[in-house]
Amino acid sequence: MRNDSGNVHIGGTESASSKIPLIICGSVILLIVLAAIGAPLLAPHNPLSHHPEARFMPPGTPHFPLGTDNHGRDILSRMLFGARTTLTTAFMAVTIAALSGMLIGMTAAIAHRVIDAGFELLINTLLAFPLVILALVLLSAIGSGTFSLGITLGIGFTPLFARYFRLQTRALLQQNFVRSAIAIGARRPYILMIHIVPNLLPQIVIQMALNIVLIISVGTALSFLGFGAVPPTADWGLMLRDARSFLHRAPWMALLPGGALLITNVLLQTFAELLARQLYQR
Repeated sequence: MRNDSGNVHIGGTESASSKIPLIICGSVILLIVLAAIGAPLLAPHNPLSHHPEARFMPPGTPHFPLGTDNHGRDILSRMLFGARTTLTTAFMAVTIAALSGMLIGMTAAIAHRVIDAGFELLINTLLAFPLVILALVLLSAIGSGTFSLGITLGIGFTPLFARYFRLQTRALLQQNFVRSAIAIGARRPYILMIHIVPNLLPQIVIQMALNIVLIISVGTALSFLGFGAVPPTADWGLMLRDARSFLHRAPWMALLPGGALLITNVLLQTFAELLARQLYQR
């Protein structure tokens, strides 16, 4: 295509090249997820097996590529199974939060103004309450464990999603195509299913990708504090907790799971931002 100045501009090439970082980032995330799913096949050892004769082996040791911890457990195996535990908990939590938050937010947006105001007050009150304290209260009530942690994080992040989708639904209700549907007598369930939900689906994917980073971080912190996964479960938070007393003797015990956590969060954050750019800034 030739522009007004006479220069040739190939829009399709630029569009395709702008998707390359998104594809690369998504491919790496997919590899991490597949490694977590295939942990039983990829792990060279049982992540719970102790090898007292091989305690504190450094990375590069034969039979223990990433070394061992203070109990002689293979760190590579624990990282693979830890990824499985951490990501499963995070995906469960973000799914619960996204679906329940979207339902609550849309319900509040289309409800009577008094009900909407009550929802807004409740959501803002919950958001003002420290998330970690709320999570600790819930975990104390329902008990520790990865399943309980997933439920707790899902409940804790629901108000964040609810506020976002309430605002997005209210904005969509002001659009001409929705107002036209209301003017011709369309019922609220029809408006939600035909006009609101399809327009919110791309946003829910982006919000899930953005908030799963926070969920992984909070979940890891709770496991580190002893309120998440229960020992001897392979979990990145528990691995960091075990490593805190051996930072000078075996720094790889903290650096490896901490690095995996950092890389995963950076990839997810980058993927969400690139995806949002592709969907809304084309």
